[in-house]
Amino acid sequence: MDDPVFRYDEELQMEAHFFKGLKPAFPPHFHEHYLFGLVEEGARTLFYKGCTYTAKTGALLAINPGDPHACEQLGPTATGWRALNVPTAVLQALAQELTGNGEAPLFAPPVIWDPELAAEFGRLHQLILEGSGEFEKEELLLFFFDRLLDRYSRPISLAQPESRAEVERACDFIREHYTEHIALDDLCAAAALSRSSLLRAFTRAKGVTPYRYLQSVRVERAKALLEQGAAPAEAALAAGFADQSHFHRFFSLFIGMPPGAYREIFFQK
Repeated sequence: MDDPVFRYDEELQMEAHFFKGLKPAFPPHFHEHYLFGLVEEGARTLFYKGCTYTAKTGALLAINPGDPHACEQLGPTATGWRALNVPTAVLQALAQELTGNGEAPLFAPPVIWDPELAAEFGRLHQLILEGSGEFEKEELLLFFFDRLLDRYSRPISLAQPESRAEVERACDFIREHYTEHIALDDLCAAAALSRSSLLRAFTRAKGVTPYRYLQSVRVERAKALLEQGAAPAEAALAAGFADQSHFHRFFSLFIGMPPGAYREIFFQK
């Protein structure tokens, strides 16, 4: 894989990533932000909420916060991939400006075939990577999300499936205690379920196992600390990882780059 390119746009408050020659698979995980992407070369199989999708050249992807997903290489051609990580609050502000409704939207389907939107996304992404200060960048941002919201979204309160209260209690426990050593019995006690019942219910409701959910929460916390300037070792400890190798492995699996490289996005000279 060629060296990936990353940039954080302080004006737009979002991250742009560009991968060329991407081959590794990404295991099931989730993000606390929206992920929008464009496949420029090759193809990937996307596993999303119990369904399988094919994302070929020209496909746009829209992944909602908290939705578990995984992907793997499809065919011999390595993937060329552009991505924007957009915080929920940023997208809510855009939705308020564009539609008058500031509620967090839910996008569906996750793989979108729309050449007009794909072209706009590619141009917007390139301007962000180049560090453009021209208002063309803001203009493209508004045009892109105006069309995306109009064609492929609805308010999250109208579309979000119900989750079992027991599973939500287990999630709350993980988010409150992610820096500590958590045993499966701790989650069972919080949810008032047996181990087998918890594993079945949790995986059905969230699309990932409780342990994978815990590691995703820890990685998201470590990301926030790295963005604030914490050293990787400091971020690993504060996020609850037992050791550096453990942290490096999960961070690279979920984010596609090592922690040190991610930190450099926000502190480039």
